[in-house]
Amino acid sequence: MIDSPANQQQRDYWDGDVGRVWTEEQTRLDHWLSAVNAPLFAAAAPHPGDRCLDIGCGAGETTLALADLTRPGGHVTDVDISSQLLARARERAGGRTDVAFVEADAQTAAIGANYDLILSRFGVMFFADPIAAFANIRAATRSGGRLAFACWRDSASNPAFSVPMRALAGLLPDPGPVDPYAPGPTALADADRTMRLLVMAGWQRPSATAHDIQMIVGAGDDPVADAVSLFMRVGPAAAAARELGKTARPAIRERLTTALTPFATDRTLQLAGAVWIVSAAN
Repeated sequence: MIDSPANQQQRDYWDGDVGRVWTEEQTRLDHWLSAVNAPLFAAAAPHPGDRCLDIGCGAGETTLALADLTRPGGHVTDVDISSQLLARARERAGGRTDVAFVEADAQTAAIGANYDLILSRFGVMFFADPIAAFANIRAATRSGGRLAFACWRDSASNPAFSVPMRALAGLLPDPGPVDPYAPGPTALADADRTMRLLVMAGWQRPSATAHDIQMIVGAGDDPVADAVSLFMRVGPAAAAARELGKTARPAIRERLTTALTPFATDRTLQLAGAVWIVSAAN
């Protein structure tokens, strides 16, 4: 493991209970987030034989998909700070030789060199120093190499964030002023700022394209209950449940059930997702 004091808070977060829960919920989370795969891979345009780096892939879905898309001759290295998620990714890879999994902080670690393609699905919004991180990633990319990543737009445009928080209004104390650029899911929501960060890190011709997707967050005979159970484990409602303690869980479940029911159909519960697909060249 390579230490990175600048991002230690994120390492502790993803290697603790949150990392454990995301590992346990890998199947449902992949189902939820897979809606962004098509536009992300379209922007990345992987080629057979590409040497790729997947930043913050976690449990390995995009790493394995990218390895399939770069056959024959391709290779994908996944870098993540969560040992628990990486263990799950290695298990899913089943000994494949065209993938590798490295526990390291992409912000500061030596993560290899001469990659043709850098890709990330929601893995680059957590850097304490995004300019340093994107510069370190660029240094690992060959001349002419490509960068493509997905990041969330603002919380208000993403019901997976805004619906639970509105439902829980009044249960949590007012957090006061919040830094919109602090490491977190929507840290790169301001596309103009993100373009400036990439330019300052040395990337060329950065662009951001807005994509609206539909994400399945609940399924089965009772998709509302399925979605509620997932939100009780990940996201803002889960954070509220941890903060408020076990006695608040029934109230949180009841509020989430009421808020999510209008989004359900017979067998699924879908929420809109608003993302940026960002690309740049070295």
